[in-house]
Amino acid sequence: MRKIRVLHLTSTPRGIGGVERLLLDMAGHYDRDQFEVSHCNLFDESGDTGPFPTALKVTGLRYFEIAGGGWRDVPSMVRELRALIRKEGIDVLHLHMVHATIVGGLATLLRSCAKVLVSKHYRYAMLSGALPRLLDRAFTNRADMVAPVSEYVREDLLRHGTNRAKIRVIHNGIDLELFDCGSAEEPATILSDGSGPLLACFGSLHPLKGHEFAVRAMPEIVRNYPTAKLLIVGEGAERGRKIRPGFGIGAARMPVRAARHKRRLLPTAFPVPLPLPHAPLGPGDQGSERPRWVG
Repeated sequence: MRKIRVLHLTSTPRGIGGVERLLLDMAGHYDRDQFEVSHCNLFDESGDTGPFPTALKVTGLRYFEIAGGGWRDVPSMVRELRALIRKEGIDVLHLHMVHATIVGGLATLLRSCAKVLVSKHYRYAMLSGALPRLLDRAFTNRADMVAPVSEYVREDLLRHGTNRAKIRVIHNGIDLELFDCGSAEEPATILSDGSGPLLACFGSLHPLKGHEFAVRAMPEIVRNYPTAKLLIVGEGAERGRKIRPGFGIGAARMPVRAARHKRRLLPTAFPVPLPLPHAPLGPGDQGSERPRWVG
């Protein structure tokens, strides 16, 4: 029986973020008896030699290169992608990120045998520029299926005209087996203490992720749930940022068991960013130990 051929289309100019890490983590979990999965990344500033394309090639899945670094290259990119879909007999074109959604939408605008699936990792308000927002919305709404990563994104899609019947929420899962808590020197007090709710935020520490809202909400949460704790796991520019007295995104002195990542680094010449643990942030103005800020 012929395998279902899936092409993941992304548009990552540099680095490895959340979407890229998700695709890399998924690379070894496909049923290869049923699916033939491949990748293509657009707009790479290094010409497909950057961290993400290099890491994709290491997975053993097929990788296709389409040159182009700006909007002026979009017509040729669309032609190459259309030819690639036809030549490789792609059954499912899976689009991620705004620029990939636009290029993939243009390539399948005319008659195409491939079904189009759009994973929506963001809300439209996060997009800068009226034209990209308009095109992203148009091509997302005409896709065969749309997979938002949360109910919040789903509601945003509905407000912007996506057919409700096309939407299936697929959350970004956390593979707990990738983390090893057995080597910590200190007891995992916060993780083993079941006296109150534990709020956990996983993701890169970037302003768009909204960690600030969780931190700012803690005083109100603690007023209603005095034993509540907040655990932030991630790495990025927001680390060490002080949002208000007693609260911030950094490392506190409260003992917490480190979640050491067990994943072996991909055998490439560059370091692959991995999630790093952050200690819990307690209510600094309500008797808990005040955080120690780190840069």
